[in-house]
Amino acid sequence: MTSCRTVRGPDTAAPGTIRPTEKAARPQPLTSDLRATPGPSKTPSTPSLTPTSKPTSADKTQSPPKPYKVLASQQDPSADALLGPAYADLLSLTIEDDGTNVRITVDMNGNLPPKLSDEETVGVGVNLYATSSQTESDYQVFVDGGSDGWFAYLDTPKGFVDYPGTFQLGGARMVFVLPWASLGGLKGTGFDVFEDWASSELVPKSSYDRAPDNGRTAFSR
Repeated sequence: MTSCRTVRGPDTAAPGTIRPTEKAARPQPLTSDLRATPGPSKTPSTPSLTPTSKPTSADKTQSPPKPYKVLASQQDPSADALLGPAYADLLSLTIEDDGTNVRITVDMNGNLPPKLSDEETVGVGVNLYATSSQTESDYQVFVDGGSDGWFAYLDTPKGFVDYPGTFQLGGARMVFVLPWASLGGLKGTGFDVFEDWASSELVPKSSYDRAPDNGRTAFSR
């Protein structure tokens, strides 16, 4: 069972919405270099050659990964999601740039399970805005969690597209890497993130968390 959340826009729910799972990405394990808090010049590590390995011509000519720099980060108070479990409580979002790609890191207050119970749904949406005055986001990276696992989507002004990047999940962290080109070459202006959790077990419960609590966080590149 997957959750039913807004296609775009920050806060509204749309019960009954069916998302095109054929366009979604399933999570990959979080790599070790992304388990620590992102830094302004953190470069993903590359495996070292074993003693018996010989460098190939491709190894000699391959350029090292470009370092990421932090564009903006938004913290959120812990334990403000009230009724939900710890993984329904947002802690932070960080957005980084390596010149070609955007890396978005979302941290929760508890470890995310590989699958939720049949009664649970989670929706996490990162909204990206091109102008400061608009009320609906231009692009949204959305994650849908349920009993069949997690699905990451990219929604654009033209609707859902095939998810163009990577989606990693591990511990209490989600990490998305997408080409800026898939976001229309977005240069700013702001972002926000929300998380909805709901459970229909015994007595129905739900929680909602948003960062920032009001408005949005500015960024530019």
